Amino acid sequence: MVLPVTTTTESSTVPATTEPSPIPWTPIPNLNVTWSYPIIIALSIIFFLLTASISVYWTHKKKGHNWHIPHRLLFTSYFHNVTPKMLFAFRLAVMLYGLALQFTYITWQIEFERLFEYQLWTQWNFGLFILYFTLSSALSFGSIIYDRDTEEDERASGIGKVIFMLFQICFVEVFVVDVAYWSVLVPGFYILEHELPPINFFTFNHHGVNALLMITEFVINKIPISFNHIWVFMLWPCCYVMFTLMMWPVSLVWPYPILNAWVPLGVMWYAVFFVSNFVVFCGCYGLHILKKKCFGVIEWDGSGEPVNRDIQYPPLIHDF
Repeated sequence: MVLPVTTTTESSTVPATTEPSPIPWTPIPNLNVTWSYPIIIALSIIFFLLTASISVYWTHKKKGHNWHIPHRLLFTSYFHNVTPKMLFAFRLAVMLYGLALQFTYITWQIEFERLFEYQLWTQWNFGLFILYFTLSSALSFGSIIYDRDTEEDERASGIGKVIFMLFQICFVEVFVVDVAYWSVLVPGFYILEHELPPINFFTFNHHGVNALLMITEFVINKIPISFNHIWVFMLWPCCYVMFTLMMWPVSLVWPYPILNAWVPLGVMWYAVFFVSNFVVFCGCYGLHILKKKCFGVIEWDGSGEPVNRDIQYPPLIHDF
């Protein structure tokens, strides 16, 4: 059987273009149209310096009382049947899970040459997630070895203060990352690309399992959330924004379409990013207040001493 041969006329032929297609979500900027990129850089620097200044001033004003947290709150639980050894076992298991997951993820990224994904906000926070459980499990192990639970009024050391701040950042950001991914990025990707983004084993672990583990840690531990630390907390998204803006001239890839600083609405989306972090922190602080009421926790004064030693409920630091 002979197949018919079809010919195309010169008028029906579409000329091929030699211009390369732009990188997805990274249009070639036109400096005559938008100046949002330098504006965002300037505003980010100003906001970073302002946030850092307020953090230093507030800590100096309180003479360090913002960090006066009793050491035993870092490795004990409100539940009487959850011993420090059980809390240590939970933290150690989460740490091993996070390290194993990231090792597998790195291997997968190298295989498919997709290391640029380490610019993602998800990877930044999951790395902090692993760091928190590594340090907290080490502190829990040390408290078990040296039996520090009997020293009630001892204040946390330098590593304890780091764990104190890391917990607040990780607990808040796990909501920011997971809620933004499932409610904004996934629908937005479907609208732009008319298909869902690739959802795999790592997706559910980075945007689901991590939240369950962090909520469990919040429920069983005694580490408080201090509202005055919101300025220290806001330094974390500031650092990520500065990193993203500095990496674009190198990689020419924006980690998220909403963070494209060359679009006219770029300033608005960066403002939404900062405001969402602030709002979620306030919501997590509300959960902390609810947790204190559920456990009948008494307040602490600025010196770290319990207000009333007669109450048999475990005390928690005052939120200044």
